[in-house]
Amino acid sequence: MNERVFHDTILIERLFPATPADVFAALADVEARQRWGKPSDDTALVYDRADFRVGGTDVGHCGPQGNLIYRIETSYHDIVPDRRIVSTEAVHENAKPLSVALLSVVLEPAGGGTKLTFTAQITAFGSEAMIAGNRAGFTAAFGRLASEFQHLSTGEEP
Repeated sequence: MNERVFHDTILIERLFPATPADVFAALADVEARQRWGKPSDDTALVYDRADFRVGGTDVGHCGPQGNLIYRIETSYHDIVPDRRIVSTEAVHENAKPLSVALLSVVLEPAGGGTKLTFTAQITAFGSEAMIAGNRAGFTAAFGRLASEFQHLSTGEEP
């Protein structure tokens, strides 16, 4: 058994052509998160339970289409509407823990839109690949969210 533990901090900043209220709504809405929150185009994200409130927990599964092998539990610790969300996330493959992270999202008005600052302080078990996968997945998800807002602001189809 590999008992190595790896740590890293992931920082992502994005500008959205939308108000902080609109960005917050997209982060809070489980149906929207299932659409934009998946880590890549060839994966799926499905929530079994969504409880977006302080003290609430979301439980979902993610993975290749038809093989959702990763269980994701997100617990919410601090939510200030239109301003911030602080949560923890645990990822498992079957019963095997892969990572645990402290996540924060901060929203600030910026130039008629919103600046989102996302920070993940992650601990991965057994392999640094989980950190790289999280970085790529979160980057892709926020890119997909940016595309949704861009399409809304221009009236184009996604």
